[in-house]
Amino acid sequence: MSIEANKQIIRNLVEEVYNGRHIEAIPNYFIAGSFLAGSAANLIRGMSASFPDFQMTIEDLIAEGDKVVNHMTMRGTHLGEFFGHPPTGKPVLAGGISIYTIRDGKIVTMASENNILILYQQLGITPVIEQE
Repeated sequence: MSIEANKQIIRNLVEEVYNGRHIEAIPNYFIAGSFLAGSAANLIRGMSASFPDFQMTIEDLIAEGDKVVNHMTMRGTHLGEFFGHPPTGKPVLAGGISIYTIRDGKIVTMASENNILILYQQLGITPVIEQE
């Protein structure tokens, strides 16, 4: 597939699955039976429960070969429990970067870095760091 086609897969994933909440469409984007498909579904369910109005915005989409890098921003309102913390009603804005490998029109690997600490800070929550 072309670089532009690979980028379009990620655009469609963000709009249909993340922003549109169409979990049933996940198999259209990830290889069959992959751990990633289940992880994506869990992410959508969890984010929808904590931030029911969350939306992802693609800030940058860069591709080379079979790799696509997506720098995106998540906006939402904390209206549900978030990692055990009750809703605050506060708006949040956080960024993240995901690197996808696409083969034959499907995502086969994904590595993500998301700034969860900024969410905690915006919500006025101090994360608990467990020590052994």
